[in-house]
Amino acid sequence: MTTKPSTEFRSHDLLDLNMDYARVLLPTIIYIIIMIFVGGLGNSAVLLVYYRTFKPSSTRTFILSLGVINLVACLLNFPSKIVEYCYHYTFHSPGACRWLYVLRAALVMSTGFICVAIAMDRHRRVCRQCTGQWSAKEARKVVGVCVMLAAIVSGPYTAFTGAREVSTRHPNVTGITCGVENRHLGSTLLAWYQVLLIVMFLCGLIVIVTCYVQIAHKVWRQTKRVSEIQRKSVEIFWGEETHLRSGVSSVRAAFGNGRIPR
Repeated sequence: MTTKPSTEFRSHDLLDLNMDYARVLLPTIIYIIIMIFVGGLGNSAVLLVYYRTFKPSSTRTFILSLGVINLVACLLNFPSKIVEYCYHYTFHSPGACRWLYVLRAALVMSTGFICVAIAMDRHRRVCRQCTGQWSAKEARKVVGVCVMLAAIVSGPYTAFTGAREVSTRHPNVTGITCGVENRHLGSTLLAWYQVLLIVMFLCGLIVIVTCYVQIAHKVWRQTKRVSEIQRKSVEIFWGEETHLRSGVSSVRAAFGNGRIPR
């Protein structure tokens, strides 16, 4: 099932096709390599600073969790994508393909769910200060729920992905790549799964936008209130000073020549 060679076609020519495909995507590969180094250093710095500098809190827990997940994505997801690009026509490991898709989806979804949790945590801190706030221990539980939910939602990728036949520029010759299997392309189940992912994304986006809009409104009202108090304080101060100066002027005028007798 790997190839359907013609009489002139040699098996190692698929490797040449891999090289040609990788050359076409060379700018993308270089960009991914840069992202691996930048993301690895950046997330490592975040983990080091937040772990050693900040005291335990829900915010610290969420940031550290995001740092760990993004660091894993930089060290595993990006290199695996480069491998896919370099073996676009000879990826003969369906099992590895399935688990790579599940890992990528789980990491991305975990990041999204935790971002929703961060928005809710900040909303509670700013807009619902009278209610109980999440502690570091409770935040760890929330992170665990986010990771478990992401793993469950990304599970169907094990059924849809694997070895997929792709055409080449050679007649009657196909290669094997990593992706959604040919038998699932255009299937109803895959379409419903993609709809589920879109709905989850939109719901998370709505929650994040709603939380931060309310936070911004609360901050704007608080800033406006503080500015009003400061303005009134300045008016009272200048009013009292003006009244004091008027009193001094009146006293000086009453005694003539601006001199007050001893």
